[in-house]
Amino acid sequence: MFEAYTYKTSQGGCPECSKDCQEYGHCLDCEKFAKMMDRLNKYEQAEREGRLVVLPCKVGDMVYYTLCGRIFPVTVKQFRKNALQEWKVVIAFDSNYKEILDCVDFGKTVFLTREAAEKALERDGQDD
Repeated sequence: MFEAYTYKTSQGGCPECSKDCQEYGHCLDCEKFAKMMDRLNKYEQAEREGRLVVLPCKVGDMVYYTLCGRIFPVTVKQFRKNALQEWKVVIAFDSNYKEILDCVDFGKTVFLTREAAEKALERDGQDD
């Protein structure tokens, strides 16, 4: 989103409001730019206060869980915090079996793509 405000159009104006851009191509007079900066400031404040969480995927996404040298496509059912305030992900193999994993397992035993899971299994096989 920010990229739209970092260059001038061929006419020299803001691509959103057609006003003259300031130095470096940022349109400081654009209402959309002001709203975007306000939103960014709110995110930065939330991050400073420890209220901003960036999850690795969405609920309902298919991810790939590696276990015992195999890859299982699973569905993300829920993200939640435990009593120790650690983020957990609930994954479902099917409607009858669910498992709760640490969110830090993403990139270790849980992957966003099958290809990433396959590479991890290959790497782990070489380490043995």
